[in-house]
Amino acid sequence: MASGLMQALPPPNAALAEAVRAGGWAEVRTLTATVPRPLSPALALVIARAERTLGEPAHALDLLRPLLPRAGDLAAALRLEGAEASLALGQDPWPYLAPLLSSSSPVAHRRAAAACLHRAWEVLPLSTLRRLPRRSLERPLRRELAVAIAVRGADDAAALHVLAERVNDEATLRAAQWLAGREGLPPSTRLAIADALLAGGAWREAEAVLALLPPPEGATRFRWAFLRGRAAYRLGKLPFAADAFDQALAAATSDQERFEAAVQRARVAEISGDQVRAVGLWDTARAARSREVQGWDGALRLRVALGRASEAVELVRGCPAQVLRVVGPRLAANLLLGHDTARARAVLTRVPAKLPAARAVAVARLAGTGDFKAARSAAASLLADPRAGPWREQVLALLPAGADDAPEAPPTRDVEVLAVIAARRGAAVARVALAAALATDPSWAPVLSGSSPEPPGWTGAAHDLAGVGLEREAAALYPDTFPEASPSELAWSARTLAAWGNGPAALTAGERLWGRLGPLPAVLLPETLLPAILPSELVAACVAAAREQGVPASWLVGIIRQESRFDVDAFSGAGAIGVAQFVPEAARRLGATPAELKDEDRAVHLAACEVARLTKRFGPHLTSVAAAYNAGETVVASWLSQFGDQPEEILLTAALPYGETTGYVLAVQQGALLAAYLK
Repeated sequence: MASGLMQALPPPNAALAEAVRAGGWAEVRTLTATVPRPLSPALALVIARAERTLGEPAHALDLLRPLLPRAGDLAAALRLEGAEASLALGQDPWPYLAPLLSSSSPVAHRRAAAACLHRAWEVLPLSTLRRLPRRSLERPLRRELAVAIAVRGADDAAALHVLAERVNDEATLRAAQWLAGREGLPPSTRLAIADALLAGGAWREAEAVLALLPPPEGATRFRWAFLRGRAAYRLGKLPFAADAFDQALAAATSDQERFEAAVQRARVAEISGDQVRAVGLWDTARAARSREVQGWDGALRLRVALGRASEAVELVRGCPAQVLRVVGPRLAANLLLGHDTARARAVLTRVPAKLPAARAVAVARLAGTGDFKAARSAAASLLADPRAGPWREQVLALLPAGADDAPEAPPTRDVEVLAVIAARRGAAVARVALAAALATDPSWAPVLSGSSPEPPGWTGAAHDLAGVGLEREAAALYPDTFPEASPSELAWSARTLAAWGNGPAALTAGERLWGRLGPLPAVLLPETLLPAILPSELVAACVAAAREQGVPASWLVGIIRQESRFDVDAFSGAGAIGVAQFVPEAARRLGATPAELKDEDRAVHLAACEVARLTKRFGPHLTSVAAAYNAGETVVASWLSQFGDQPEEILLTAALPYGETTGYVLAVQQGALLAAYLK
């Protein structure tokens, strides 16, 4: 436990708490042997854990049962301990966990109970699992139970039923991986298994399943060819992918199939450097689904790359309004990257002026033409508008730097005034003005000075657990009970939750603290405030890994913040695992097992290695590195070949063809600004 995060505990609790933290359960038994009864719930919990750990789970249950009715908020912690003791006895933990899984229970309690159930489903008799009341489970848990029963019972039909629900989650991936090894399944079922494996990030396993299927005829030929292409594309086998997508395009029987095959084939052509072929394929996609963004975006972008910018500007006139909102700012940014300001302006006049991306690109255009007065005015307007979101964070980089000897501005917390100061005189002057204003506020001054002690009078379940050495459980089970009445309390809670192992809750507390300032962008926050918003205890693993790999710690923090919000148990619908969100194939490439990806230090180390490798390839440019981490380095390299060397970061962000990658990069840039104090 970090020094200063908890007030000193009086004897004998201090010795007991240290024994609990050290896992010295025999010493815990000795220290509590003479404690008078009745026991407090927190003390009963550690005694029960000592009994269970020392091989006496029945004694633990005897201790816990009579306390549950009067345990109050700590009943959840006692129920979880009772569930573990039941499992140690080979008994069903459901009676202890059922109340914690109701929709009215806090999310933290439901999550902890679900984790215990997962362990139970691996060891309890199959007959017990089949008797569980499935209808009382939320859908994700119900699906995971179905897979556990199917796999342990070797029930192909039950596993296939999970796949048939077409939900991209951990249950689907596990069912598909198990079914991939089953024999005697028909080709249509094999295709469904391969589809699920691809969606779950198990690309090599999907390729192996597809390789065993002969070329089908009729309605399934498109799907067979398309899935083979996707697997090959993901594994970097571009010639094979091109051939498979050509087959899919030839077998397509609907506009949707033609669209999907043309989009994928165009991406392969782009990466392979065949831009002329790619333009035609993007046009095919656009003709098949005229209201989808991808065909328009590719057709416009590659026309610019091929020197046909006037054709692109003419083509965009026929773009549907909803599509134009996306592709218009991208096209304008693309044109500006090629220094075609006149055509960029013509495109921007067709796009709704209030769109954040369009406003950012407009500032770039004004700055690029030397109209810095108008650029500063537009930048100030964007900075002050919370509806612009993370687009605000990079706009100041487009303006000339303020003078080093610029006089200080009057103290202020007004976001509109601060935005004008930043646009005219630089972000540093605005930060000083904000810091000066906060320093005069008694509720913010301690935060700026880094002095946020434990709030006096803090009580409750989390406090009681921490008092007996169970800080990690306090943070995991009761994050919503940490104090947040004042900025100082929020800063203490963020730091303490981080030190006690609940990264997502610590991040949320820090962001709530940021929100207390009003709609301020991260770029205007004083550096002395940043450690309170993004505590050093939260980012310690990132700092160590970044130092080892020689990359900026702020970059790695920004990536981990966006990937998982520091959640070591994160699992995405695309099969990405852990705090750094690597898919199984990426783990294999990095020499790690999926289980290792759930270890925070190991996963962060691997992420730092990836950032170092991508930085070596793309240079010290966060936009390119973050985009490659998200979308893949090969595809990002193909985009950069179109946009030119070392493009302006905000213009590159605006020009990125994948909307998901654009949002990802903006979030990473924001996170890096919050971590800017990590020099």
